[in-house]
Amino acid sequence: MDNLDFLAAIEKADKYNWISDVEFKTKAVRSTHADEFQTILDFHNEYGRAPDSNAFDVIEMKLGFLLEKLRLDNAICDELAPMDEYGLLREKFDSIDDIMNSRLFETISSSNEANNSIYEFKNVTHPEVIRERKKATQIGQTTACHNFEVFEPLFKQVHEGLKRGTKLQWDINSNRIDTSDCSEGDFFLLNGALVFIDFLSEEYQGVSRKDQRTLIIYENGTQSTMILNSLMRRLREDKNSKRIANTDGSFYNAARVKANNESDPRMQIYSNARSTGYVYIARTLGDNAATRQFDNLFKIGLAKDVEKRFKAAKRDTAFLMAEAERVKVIPLEGIDLRSAESAIHALLEKVRLEIGVIDRDGKERTAREWFIVPLNIIEQAVDLIRDKTIHLYVYDEVKGEIVRR
Repeated sequence: MDNLDFLAAIEKADKYNWISDVEFKTKAVRSTHADEFQTILDFHNEYGRAPDSNAFDVIEMKLGFLLEKLRLDNAICDELAPMDEYGLLREKFDSIDDIMNSRLFETISSSNEANNSIYEFKNVTHPEVIRERKKATQIGQTTACHNFEVFEPLFKQVHEGLKRGTKLQWDINSNRIDTSDCSEGDFFLLNGALVFIDFLSEEYQGVSRKDQRTLIIYENGTQSTMILNSLMRRLREDKNSKRIANTDGSFYNAARVKANNESDPRMQIYSNARSTGYVYIARTLGDNAATRQFDNLFKIGLAKDVEKRFKAAKRDTAFLMAEAERVKVIPLEGIDLRSAESAIHALLEKVRLEIGVIDRDGKERTAREWFIVPLNIIEQAVDLIRDKTIHLYVYDEVKGEIVRR
């Protein structure tokens, strides 16, 4: 079969019109669909991937089924297209390779379909195998800790304390533990090995609850960037998990002072998911009363597709449900967008303006990406992101300057 015949077969099997040019039926799209899809986008922003309907987590599984349901309705996909900056609803095919790796090919190449031999290729991994590999990677992925010499003495101290009896093992399964009990510097025994929490990010709202990103160091010289709730879940699942405690019953803590020459932990925790995108600086064109009194009020956001982001501004509470002026767009290379956004917002936290806004369903939301700060300060912050030295500076709102800590 040549390429043209293959593409013809793909188009014939395109029952969901992901490729074919079709006449879309006119169908009203309720605002709830936008709200539902925004929840899916929130998940993608948090985890860097689409929700999986085969996930063990109930919340992710429900979002996965919801995404699959939205994909089946062309009218809804068309209406939500301006919001779909990650291509979650419709895939784009520029080559046969794109089709081979697509959801469409996964559907038509199912082993359960009859007469699918024409779609069988040698050296092509079955989609189910790929899914399982990705799931295994997402669960407990670790990388080498490049500065393990800093942490090795801490692990040795704990082992020595346990041997001498100056440190105790506090049983987790017979006691209640949650994220509020955790701090930077805590030690745990997980699956028979010591783990150390070196960094906790600022708290953020996850899909169903508040969460934090971590930088966890293992005593075997590796590190992980799992979210804090995932760590808690694994500790509860391990029947022999422990927390290192002092003899007086208090929890042992070895929080350390980071050296000035260390890279920003916010950059490290996303080092496995680097991407390219843009920092955009926006000024609202709406008539929100809370914004009129400020001259230097800017929205600072990050996106892979700025054009789509601004097209959806009138339906986005983050943009105050109004069109926005694109003041400046700055490219970022080789830096994960979420880590960069987290670092910039943390630097300018003192001049953040939280703005109440009413969504299309009449519910009150809070927009949190607006800052009262001169444009040149934002540009300086982006430069510090590129240099990965932003953690060494603070913003002095009185002087109106970014200064060394």
